[in-house]
Amino acid sequence: MNIPEAPSFPLLKGKVAIITGGAQGMGKTTAAVFLQAGAKVVIADIKSEQGEEVEKELSPFGDIRFVKTDISSRMRWRI
Repeated sequence: MNIPEAPSFPLLKGKVAIITGGAQGMGKTTAAVFLQAGAKVVIADIKSEQGEEVEKELSPFGDIRFVKTDISSRMRWRI
């Protein structure tokens, strides 16, 4: 994957970004750009296999972790 430079986001350097829907499409692209900008990235998605593949693919570009997450139901978020 070709990741463009993102010098216009210096405020992301050293920050942690949590990206829902990060296993594909815009979420995956956002994760790549945030990594390039120096952020640590957590991608959250219900699709385990795709999420793990994205983590593996993007890990050479920075600190990224995949967490299987289902945000579709409010009941899942009770503490």
